[in-house]
Amino acid sequence: MVDDDYMLGSRMILGDIDSKTTSPLTAIANAYIKQSQYSSSIYDVHDPKEHRLAKIVKRRGADVVIFASASFCDPSLLDAPIFQNAFNQMGIRYIAFQFSENINQFKVIKEQVGTFSDSIKLWEGEPA
Repeated sequence: MVDDDYMLGSRMILGDIDSKTTSPLTAIANAYIKQSQYSSSIYDVHDPKEHRLAKIVKRRGADVVIFASASFCDPSLLDAPIFQNAFNQMGIRYIAFQFSENINQFKVIKEQVGTFSDSIKLWEGEPA
């Protein structure tokens, strides 16, 4: 694993927040706007989220992306087709699945991800 978004909230703002020149609330707002890392919650018409995620994938040297969407998380489910269509066009390999709070399904997901991982290793170096 080269990156994840499990703890994104704890590392959302990159760098220090300068609260010496302005009020703390204004400083936090400015840092969010100017120093935020990639997140689906940030809308930027000039730098769409799928391009920001693709930049992270390339910068980190990731072989694949795993989209694990909670079945009860509408934002994630709405983002999935956007990312998948863009990644298809960019040639970035990915696997996508939904999960729910039903713990029994994780065995199936583990098998799917394992099979996907094996196929990446088998066909490494071939075009996506």
